[in-house]
Amino acid sequence: MDRQRIVWLVWGFVYLACVSGIVMATWRGRQSAIATYDSAEGKAEWGEWKEAAEEMAVQGGTLARRPPKGNELPALVLLRDHFATCLAGLIIAFTALFAVLVVLVRGAFGARPETAALSEADERRQRGL
Repeated sequence: MDRQRIVWLVWGFVYLACVSGIVMATWRGRQSAIATYDSAEGKAEWGEWKEAAEEMAVQGGTLARRPPKGNELPALVLLRDHFATCLAGLIIAFTALFAVLVVLVRGAFGARPETAALSEADERRQRGL
């Protein structure tokens, strides 16, 4: 196997390891959020906060607040009902950032000695030496 192929295999392995870490961390966060917010205690806390927010919206004050519409915590709804969409967005954003990182690192460390020698010769030629 040539050097170029080995480098791409290493980058692919790093990418897959990072994506699997993102998936596992997001899954664990989802399970934790469901366990915390979908319990009777979590629902009671959300109900108390929702009532307080509705009272603040009616009272007015320096900050105009819209009362919450849902009966469930938005984080719970997001991670329970729209988990696949959240995960897809995370993976797409990470893939774009990883691709930029690969291009930058390969550009910084991928210069070949022949290219550097040619550029030095070009600089001498431009200076007239």
